[in-house]
Amino acid sequence: MVTSVSPHATSSSTVASLDTVKFTENKHPSLYPSRFPPNEAYPLASDFEVKRYDDQVGMGVISYRAFEAGDIVAAITGDRIETVLQHTLQIHEGAHNFDPWFSGYFLHSCEPNIEVDMEAMEVRCVRAIAPNDWLHMDYAQTEDELFACFQCSCGSPDCRRLITGRKQSVADVAPSVLWWKREGLSYQDNELIFAGRSVNALAQQHGTPTFVYDGARLVSNAARLTAALDASGLEGRHRVMYAMKANRFEPLLTYLQCTGAVGGLDVCSPDEVESAMGCGYRADQLSFTATSLSRADIERISKIKGLMVNLDSLSALRRWGAHPACGRDIGLRINPAQGVGRSENELMQYSGDTSVTKFGIYKEQFAEALAIAAEYGLRITRIHFHVGCGYLTPQLPAFGAILDECLRFIDRVTTCEVVIIGGGLGVPYTAEDEPLDLSAWASLLASRFSDGKLGVWLEPGSYLVQDAGLLLTTANSVELKATKMFVGTDAGFNLAPEPANYALPFQPIPATWKPTRPTQTITIAGNINEAHDVWFEDIELPQVDEDDVIALYNAGAYSSSMASNHCLRGSFKEFLLL
Repeated sequence: MVTSVSPHATSSSTVASLDTVKFTENKHPSLYPSRFPPNEAYPLASDFEVKRYDDQVGMGVISYRAFEAGDIVAAITGDRIETVLQHTLQIHEGAHNFDPWFSGYFLHSCEPNIEVDMEAMEVRCVRAIAPNDWLHMDYAQTEDELFACFQCSCGSPDCRRLITGRKQSVADVAPSVLWWKREGLSYQDNELIFAGRSVNALAQQHGTPTFVYDGARLVSNAARLTAALDASGLEGRHRVMYAMKANRFEPLLTYLQCTGAVGGLDVCSPDEVESAMGCGYRADQLSFTATSLSRADIERISKIKGLMVNLDSLSALRRWGAHPACGRDIGLRINPAQGVGRSENELMQYSGDTSVTKFGIYKEQFAEALAIAAEYGLRITRIHFHVGCGYLTPQLPAFGAILDECLRFIDRVTTCEVVIIGGGLGVPYTAEDEPLDLSAWASLLASRFSDGKLGVWLEPGSYLVQDAGLLLTTANSVELKATKMFVGTDAGFNLAPEPANYALPFQPIPATWKPTRPTQTITIAGNINEAHDVWFEDIELPQVDEDDVIALYNAGAYSSSMASNHCLRGSFKEFLLL
């Protein structure tokens, strides 16, 4: 067996001084110094030896006797202290046994051959020990918080790889595993806490599948955007219009309105307009941009006075102009034939040079659009574009080039008062993703619109609500299929289509972190009879059991709002947590 790197490893100079205590002052056969009262159950120097295992692990205890499971190996003693040190074992909270003569040097294994009873102060054999075997205990059972957490490579089939104390999270060992950790989402005593609530308690109370949203995170996400825009020099000229299609849960919309976190909404259908107004938004707080408008659509929205309408086709422009009840101030949605998306993912681009999309007016038709507007006496006060989703800092140069191209459209419209840059700001989906550099992003905008003449509006959806939401699921099945371990949950891609539609994985987060369980490479899948119903492939997590609660991260946007009843499995609940 390969022994793990031990937090009890010591330097050679320290070992020499301890050896002096053990073997120079010790005049009786026990390994303990003579200042401790004699006890015939203490470890004998003839039966055990504290010696160097190797240069990497350091010191360990070797047994020269055989023991069977259940045997008492030895009684232990030491000095009682209040703090955790390198050689301590916890008696109870605030009390630790300091034993640098025997038990403090036990090695770690995830498949131990001994255990320590700190009430009885004795060591028991749990797996047969042969002469010349090293004594191994499980360090996770020794302290609430270890002196030093560490990576394990003991070679056991049950190796947990990440060794912590009883009440410690994996965050104390490998923070990169918890890359998503932030205020309002973290482990406390190995229980996942979201918006101040226990995720296990939420799942028990409401059942699964259930979406939960953190209201404080929504507001702080919007505040970061506003602060970055203010700092860039756009203060007083920008407006954040939340893209309602990302998540139209009415309590969420109302909360954004009541807190003043956003300046309005981006809406894209007549029903969205009316739903938004039902949540307290005025018509002049709504920016309407839709595609493939029907005559019935135009008739409905023409009755809503003050609504800011942006038209994305020559057809819609003609029909709007010909309708006597339609307002004369309009916006035009353009297509710069360039797109940007997360990791150059073409599935997330609304425009681009590799394919022609249905969105907006291309430069080849722009002159005709201006002529139609003039024919019907329409005044173009807004230029709108939306070119992709999920872009992060590496995609900012491409976004800057798109802004330059859009300026060529804007320069041809002398009546333009506002440029609407759409949304698309991304959030991290994996540990490899870095958060978007908002300062660099805002600087790009400020450098293109520095003359102070135009308002700069944006329509973020994902950035505001994506990481503010979790989808709570329950593990229905845990089963090895061929060579892959599948964990099947009670929620499928019909409730949150992004992983299947856009290849965006939803990070699974166990509601209870089990530091004493071995890790496994698992694939989290849904309960829909489609092969691509997979949340996350080949992720290493502590062993999952059936009926465990698993939270899916980044489920706040384009999840419940896009849900379907495929396979008649469309039932779910939603809650805003304040």
